[in-house]
Amino acid sequence: MDQCTHKVREEYWKRIIQTCSQRPAGQSAKNWMDENRIREQSYYYWQRRFRQQAYAEIGLLVDLL
Repeated sequence: MDQCTHKVREEYWKRIIQTCSQRPAGQSAKNWMDENRIREQSYYYWQRRFRQQAYAEIGLLVDLL
């Protein structure tokens, strides 16, 4: 996959994860995903990737201090 395609997918999934986190109070993530036709497996895959990236970046910052 080329770099441009990868960036587009990352931005797409970042928006989806952000939108899901702003879902109405009381609505489960699963219900939100069902209503928006988001595959639960894909959602959690990308969420895990972003968390791992954030963790790695924090680790690099701590090492620099």
